[in-house]
Amino acid sequence: MDRQLQTSQRIFTKAQVDEKVKYLLCVDMDSHQIFTINLKNHEICIEYDVPQAYRVKAKKDIMDIQKLVQLPDSSWNMDTLRNQRYRRREISEYLLHKIVNQEPTYLAESSMSDAFSKVTSLKLIVDLSDYIRLEDQVYQDINPITIELHVDLVTCSDEVIKKILRVVYNNFQVRLKTKSQENQFVLQISGFREYLAGNYSILSYDRVRMNLRGIQYLQVNLTEVPKVRRMYDNFPPIFERNADESVPWDQFIDIPCFLFYAPFPLRDIQNEEGKKRKKISRQDSNFSPLRPRLFLKERCLEFVEMRYQMLQERYFPLKKSIIYSGECDYRFKIQILCLSNIHRLFILDDKDLDEFKKQNGHKRRATYNGQCPPRFITKASAKQEELHNTSKKKVKVEDEEKLQKKISFLKLCKTKEQDAQQIKQLSKGFFNPHFFNHGPQGTANMECLMQKYELDIQPYLISIQVLLMYGQTPLTKFSVVNSQKVPFRQNTWFYQDITFQGLKISQLPMELRLCFNIVLHSSNGEEQIIGSTITELFDENGKLKQGRLHLNVWPFYKCDTRIACMNEYYGAALPNQERAPYYTQLVIGMPTFIEDVYWSLRDEKYMKQVGFPSTPLNIQQISLQYLNGVLERRGTLNSSVTVRPQRDWKATPNTNELAKLDRLLKFDPLQRHLYTDEDKFILLKCRNHYKNQPSAFPIFLCAINWSDPEEIREVYQMMKVWTSLPSDDALPLLDANISDELVRYYATKRVGLYKDDELVLFMLELTQALIFEQCHFSPLGEMLIERSIMNPWVVGHELFWQLRSQLHIQPTYERYSLILEQLMMLFGNYRYELFGEVQVNDEIMQIADFIKTEKDSSKRLKEMKNKLQDARQKFSKTFQFAIDPRMSASELIYEKCKILDSKKLPLWLVMKSAETRDVSQIPKQIIMLSSKNLKDTDCLENLRREKELRKITINDKFLIIFKCGDDIRQDLLTLQLIKIMDKIWLDFGLDYRMKPYKVISTLDQVGMIEVVLNSDTTSSIHENAGKFGALNKSSIMEYLKKHNKHSMENAVENFLRSCAGYCVATYLLGIGDRHSGNIMLTESGHLFHIDFGHFLGNFKTKYGINRERTPFVFTQEMAYVMGGVQGHNFQRFEDFCTKAYNQIRQHGHLLINIFLMNLSAGMPELQEIADIEYLREKLQLDIGEQQATELFRKEITTSLNDMWRKIDNLIHNFTRD
Repeated sequence: MDRQLQTSQRIFTKAQVDEKVKYLLCVDMDSHQIFTINLKNHEICIEYDVPQAYRVKAKKDIMDIQKLVQLPDSSWNMDTLRNQRYRRREISEYLLHKIVNQEPTYLAESSMSDAFSKVTSLKLIVDLSDYIRLEDQVYQDINPITIELHVDLVTCSDEVIKKILRVVYNNFQVRLKTKSQENQFVLQISGFREYLAGNYSILSYDRVRMNLRGIQYLQVNLTEVPKVRRMYDNFPPIFERNADESVPWDQFIDIPCFLFYAPFPLRDIQNEEGKKRKKISRQDSNFSPLRPRLFLKERCLEFVEMRYQMLQERYFPLKKSIIYSGECDYRFKIQILCLSNIHRLFILDDKDLDEFKKQNGHKRRATYNGQCPPRFITKASAKQEELHNTSKKKVKVEDEEKLQKKISFLKLCKTKEQDAQQIKQLSKGFFNPHFFNHGPQGTANMECLMQKYELDIQPYLISIQVLLMYGQTPLTKFSVVNSQKVPFRQNTWFYQDITFQGLKISQLPMELRLCFNIVLHSSNGEEQIIGSTITELFDENGKLKQGRLHLNVWPFYKCDTRIACMNEYYGAALPNQERAPYYTQLVIGMPTFIEDVYWSLRDEKYMKQVGFPSTPLNIQQISLQYLNGVLERRGTLNSSVTVRPQRDWKATPNTNELAKLDRLLKFDPLQRHLYTDEDKFILLKCRNHYKNQPSAFPIFLCAINWSDPEEIREVYQMMKVWTSLPSDDALPLLDANISDELVRYYATKRVGLYKDDELVLFMLELTQALIFEQCHFSPLGEMLIERSIMNPWVVGHELFWQLRSQLHIQPTYERYSLILEQLMMLFGNYRYELFGEVQVNDEIMQIADFIKTEKDSSKRLKEMKNKLQDARQKFSKTFQFAIDPRMSASELIYEKCKILDSKKLPLWLVMKSAETRDVSQIPKQIIMLSSKNLKDTDCLENLRREKELRKITINDKFLIIFKCGDDIRQDLLTLQLIKIMDKIWLDFGLDYRMKPYKVISTLDQVGMIEVVLNSDTTSSIHENAGKFGALNKSSIMEYLKKHNKHSMENAVENFLRSCAGYCVATYLLGIGDRHSGNIMLTESGHLFHIDFGHFLGNFKTKYGINRERTPFVFTQEMAYVMGGVQGHNFQRFEDFCTKAYNQIRQHGHLLINIFLMNLSAGMPELQEIADIEYLREKLQLDIGEQQATELFRKEITTSLNDMWRKIDNLIHNFTRD
């Protein structure tokens, strides 16, 4: 028996040894160590027998990524515990997706519009020049050989290829085969690095859907690609092995490295001689696994119910080492202790302290956030420097007269020599704290301080403003408290308790933030915020922060309550003697307990059972007032407070309340802040009467008092029973006003239902929503990373450039750089595509900056071309631009590149497409045909005849405008909104054949604009019609006739529909600066607008003259194309306009919400909610559809009869000449 047992043990042990486990091969971003991780138990093995070539490749990739995510011209301390814990989180399965399509494939997976319900097929023109060529001189004009065939839209691309091969055989008696057995046939879009391949239906491709909209055919090339690409197939590098086996390096030596931070630091782990690897467990490290904080909330809800059941059953085991916040009725208060090292606050923003910059590599002041100053900068001189940064002139803060007015009368006895000595000391960074005494000597020192560091006021007193913020609003009416004012000095002591009336720890939401503004006061009552800092009450593990907190202060920033990721300042700091970063710090005291306190939701029922008193009446119901900084109660001394009767929102609503509900549900997003307490009570009480309306869920959240745990619990219950929100309605729940992480998690799941093409459409808002998340590790961030890994060609590319273009904003730099780093680590081979795009962008940006230094315009163009030729040598054989990776270039056409005549000198760049077929160079293994050997020579004549009839546009080049020094973010937002409107119309079954061009922002004030080929401005069309062509009503019609001899009817239809779409879009968005140079027309009849530097009703005037007197542009020459106002097409145009207008009105809340989500983007004409009122006014949400129809018809008539528009177009043409 014992022998049998021993035998079975040996067999079991051997089976365990031989069992192979999946491992992931990784490179640690921190130590550069190569390690493998057991995907089953997450055990780490440091690998020592690594090929040197692999180590070199890994090190180069790490350095390239670190260079890419650096804060430009500055430094930032990324080694904080908060960042390290995010970086070292566990590698989850969703981070290990393989790329779905190995070739650049751009799918449109969203639902097909009913506008194309009658379209069942598409005409393909297939270029066969890679495989077939005619050798007869008589038929040389037919080369390259193309065939034409109609394919069903539901046919998959592989079946289309088979059909093409059959047609080739029938026409030319040739059985085409791939040039290599390892390859497969695919269809490539002519002129683009874009493929149709696989089992996707033809209708699923983005390019096919674009061509259904007024273009009669699609040009493709028959080509081939490898069946399997190891670059993608073997990434991520996962393999199986047992305990004794080595890494199969031959499989991974040629594929990209999988970069990630090890679960714990590996720097100090030494190599042990003779060992191939070393195993390390997480228990050997102080790092614990990081999980999304919201999961703590989900467990907490279950915990409350479990606790209550245990209490009923008299079984109540407790962890004595943990206190839960929901069970702590202690009054919440904090203590302001001191503000230390104030002089460092000024030094960090001193633009003239060369020694400091030399030591820290800090080239720009702490307040620099790009050339467009954000709202949260409080120093006027910093804003002026940013606005005039390119002038290279020293900006004076104020003139001498204004400066003298600010000098205190206390300066009586200081001499000029003493003043000079003080300024000399200040210029060296020396402060004398003994002069901060508010006497004559100290006051003079403060005057020098004001001049040296460009303060707006002379320091006298200082105070701290404390804000208890939930989302972007204070938690309660009493959540903004000011400390006492104390004399200004280098180290200022407060020792003051800050209380928030009626608020207990059990009422604190987990997402609550403490915000502090440091306010400087002058002797005559002026104020200036000179710094700020923010901290969360609960950390990433849901643990309440206790004891003393030393918070680094942002120099001359005020708290931007919308930016939830803004925490402490970790920018460039003046080193102290220990060479450690040293900042101005605000020291506060948090409540201290004998044990750790973890967040939980207070449960009133449970608290009563264990003997705790009931929660006091809602503090919103207590009438209080501030008098001289002291909180006093209204009422008599006996009654203490005057309180409204507490109302039961759980009761059944009465008839009057239900009657008011309908009115409240009609409030648009800009009106919801007007809800009174009575309105909110009705919305909360009647919640079950509108829970079947998905779009009303955000309204329900407006009624919630987030300091009341019972109402919060009701939110979680209603989320379970509310009718599921469509993705469009869930998007606003990711705005800054929604802070609850479970609500944001629910919104992320709903937004995650977007298809890839829809997700990219809203990427601008989703990247803004990332900064509204408190924690780095958030469901939204992880969802975007996962979708980017799965489809880097579409989602990953858009997310990458959205993040990189905003790295110059310091409060959001930490969040964006971490996610950008994650993308680059996990992208595999696609990261090299992005490295190439970044290199092209940065090289051309340097050229654009350089030519601005050349004053001689004749030399400028020559220098630009020489620089472009030098830059081309650094690029790869084929290179891509960030604006559209589908456009692959082989060369810059230098003779056609130019500098545009504009203030910022944008570059006009012309590139030769790398995907263009050159028929003069015969490919290998090509089949040469002779007409004598063909059975049916008539097919050649048919090919020749078809080529003559159809006008084939070969995309042999593409053009972009490269801008450096211009902010194109408003163009980006406007074009996104036009695309969203187009999507709304398509969903309704209306095709307006919109052709918005591509725009991308790549860095601060740097971006690219697509030049639409085969198009002209209406100004050029007017000029071609004669000197007074702007007055010729047939000018546009003649242009269309010239370019559409065989397809005039289609061109007129394109013009009619696109003109209607842009009339409605520009009307609603209030697009300004609409002259004939900003309206363009393609040869196929598609009208479109360009240059959206002014929107939301910011119309331009010149010389005091209002140039734009109508809400949109619709002229008589446009109406002439439609047959005049009496023509049938004009009536159709009016119908198209009114239908488009009413459809957008039905989705008006979505447009308003998109603008609201971009309030933090820092766009010049979108700074506050009042800017969006123009859109709300034009939407006319309060009137019916019939009234809206009549309103827009009147607007069409007004625009058509505007004679000033003709005069303005004529003047524009003359001024151009």
